[in-house]
Amino acid sequence: MKTTNKIFAETYNKNFNDVLCFIRTYVNCVDVAQDIATDTFLSLYNNLDKYATKNGTFKPILLTIAKNKVKDYFKLKKDNVNIEDIHISTFGDYDPIVSNETTSHIWKHINRLNERQKQLIILYIEGYSYKEICHMLQIPMGTVTTGISRAKSKLAEYLKDVDMVNI
Repeated sequence: MKTTNKIFAETYNKNFNDVLCFIRTYVNCVDVAQDIATDTFLSLYNNLDKYATKNGTFKPILLTIAKNKVKDYFKLKKDNVNIEDIHISTFGDYDPIVSNETTSHIWKHINRLNERQKQLIILYIEGYSYKEICHMLQIPMGTVTTGISRAKSKLAEYLKDVDMVNI
């Protein structure tokens, strides 16, 4: 019979890329996805005796663990997202030379949006995918896409006189 370490090593080598790809469907950031994948395999290793399979494949179990780890990540992220801490550094074609006056002008118009639209557009500006925003805020995808679209339209209208409509 194979040792636990050998079984784990084979499982890791055989499944790591698949688990990582699965996680990347939910998480845009490669580093975060790799951390979640590593945590997934660590959970498997720590509970290998619980997950004995008849055919020796751990892939379904790994994907279930990964899915739960992604949920945990978004729950934690949701609890730690503070709208005031989010920077506008990825706004459109951001130029670091843009003056503070321009940035405060943009923030003034973002603050004119209703709370939901403001929350959605800030997360969108920060580079989160629609799927990530959906999971973070635990709202339907349609609500995210509609909210971001409406926020972008309002911001475009607010900023049309300032030549900043590349949202």
